[in-house]
Order: sequence, then C-alpha cells, then structure tokens
Amino acid sequence: MKNSKRVSTTQTMIPIPPFDIVFESNQMFALLHSELDFILEKMGKAFKEQRWRRIYIRSLFAFIESCAYRLKQDAMIFKKFPLKEVYILKEKRYHLNDKGEIVEENLHLKTLANLRFSFDVYARAWDINFKLDISDVRWEDLKKALKIRHRITHPKNLKDLVISNDEWLKVMHAEQWFYEELSKLHHAVVIAQKEKTPK
Repeated sequence: MKNSKRVSTTQTMIPIPPFDIVFESNQMFALLHSELDFILEKMGKAFKEQRWRRIYIRSLFAFIESCAYRLKQDAMIFKKFPLKEVYILKEKRYHLNDKGEIVEENLHLKTLANLRFSFDVYARAWDINFKLDISDVRWEDLKKALKIRHRITHPKNLKDLVISNDEWLKVMHAEQWFYEELSKLHHAVVIAQKEKTPK
C-alpha cells in the first residue's frame, strides 16, 4: 500500500538533544517565513501577476503546515500525551496486514483542525493558557485562503488559476493572522519560562 511500511521491532533511535530540536524548528519557521518576504519583494509592483500570487499561496501553506507539524514534534519532547493523541502528534496510524505484521501508514490530517490541535498541544506542553484567536475575522480569511490553495493546486480549468484582488487581500490577512498567532504563542512561552525561573 502506498505510504505504508513495516514497523521494525529492532529499530534503534539516536537521541537528539531536545533544545536542538526546538532550535531547528525556530530556524525552519524563520526560513520559511523569509521565503514569503522574498516572494513579496520579487513581486514588487507586479503583485497583480497571477503566477506570483499562486507561488505565494503555495509557500504560505507550506509554512503553515510545517509549523503545525513541528509544534507537535516539539510538544512531545516536553510532555507525555495520551496514546490517542500521540498517534495524531506523530501523524501515523497502524494496522495489521494479512501476515499479522504491524504496518505503519501516514495519517493525513485536515489543515485547519491540525493547526488548532498543534497550537493546543504546544501550549499544554509548556503549561500555558493559550488558544488560537478564531474569533478574529482573519480566521475566516484563512479558511477562504485554504480553499484557494486547493483550487490552484488541483485546477479544473483556467479560471481556477485566477486569484482575484479580493481573494488576494484575504490571503494577505490570513498570513498576518497566522504569523501574529505564532508570535503570541512563542511570546507566551518565553513569559512563562521567565516566571518559573528562580530569581
């Protein structure tokens, strides 16, 4: 089966220092976000050019989905989660094949549900009270931006590849909202850690 593999019972894991993993995540976030800035810079006055808009939207969701994944991986370093959540955190599922062997498969999660879950578990891992602000109108813009991403990724006709000015504005608002929420999450972690540090 596609994306399936047998799980080895003898496989050994090489431990990686926890804070090295978190540092890597932060580097990834910075790199992916800088790519968005780079695309906007290249667009310049050509921001109405459809090709650049499509490139930007694909890069935006690469950034968002990568962040969601890394937040979950980082969360597991600092907290033990129930088994039912661990499967979601690892984005894996398991079943038995006809030979009675355990088979591992990738678990494909819905983007927005996964995003909310990843922020939630990361906040719990650091024992902070944080929830994504989905009351912000830009959360709705993110939903619309995701539909646009799906449309341009799987176009049925030429019209599907065209991103209107109104749609482009929603994409810009969605990116702003996400980056603000990610920044607020990391800031809340920093504050919590300072409060726990003995003076």
